[in-house]
Amino acid sequence: MELREALACYINAVTLDPDDVELICRLAKQWSDLTYEDGATVEQIQEVNTKAIEYAERAITMAPKAAGGYMASCVSRGRLALFSDNKTKVRLAKEAQEAARTALSLEPENDLAHHLMGRWHFEMAQINFVVRQLIRLVYGAALAPGKFEDALSEFEAAVALNPTRLIHRVELGRTHLRLGHKREAYEQLSASMGMEIDDVNAKLQRDDAELLLDKLKGEFERSVSWGGFSSSSSSSAGGSAAGAAGSGAISANGSSSSSSSSRTKSAGGEEEQ
Repeated sequence: MELREALACYINAVTLDPDDVELICRLAKQWSDLTYEDGATVEQIQEVNTKAIEYAERAITMAPKAAGGYMASCVSRGRLALFSDNKTKVRLAKEAQEAARTALSLEPENDLAHHLMGRWHFEMAQINFVVRQLIRLVYGAALAPGKFEDALSEFEAAVALNPTRLIHRVELGRTHLRLGHKREAYEQLSASMGMEIDDVNAKLQRDDAELLLDKLKGEFERSVSWGGFSSSSSSSAGGSAAGAAGSGAISANGSSSSSSSSRTKSAGGEEEQ
């Protein structure tokens, strides 16, 4: 189903049942998924994610003790941050972090909540100097930069909770690669190849995994031994294609880090709530 067709279905469903919080969360996600619509302009991407945030906040108001609304809020704010000025990026990064943390506190066994927290750490670990200084000026120690090691822990938790969800495997593999763990990266990315593609985010992640695997295979073929392959580092390969898509946090240079698309996922986001 096309993105706009799916959006129309969810709009109709929410119109028929305006008190269904799960449907509202799905509608929020669908608005945000229009980030990946072919030909979408920056203004259109900002508009659809602003709309998504409105529905996410509606879900939070209706069900403040459920994680779904907070996860939808994190995804939408993360994606909007990719197409915002630096000052807005910083504010949205803080709000996305708070939403992800709240979701985890409410549902600590929710694999998608762990995924979103991982996406936040991954993107915040690679923000540029200007944004990093702005964060320090505005929030001080209240918004510390993320760490790839923390992202790794969150993605490992997500995989442990739901080992068959494609986006978890890809992001875990990507993070291993950024940390120089090529053997582990290869294993996780390879595992993702046989998993279900259930939405546009998973499709972008799958495409990204294929690119990363091709690069790793090329390096492996040039390597004298598997031991040499696993011990050498490669941080550049870890940031290709749909990397920030998913989730939805701010990128290293303030723009999308996707090579397969000019738009990025967020945090994750990336499954329907």
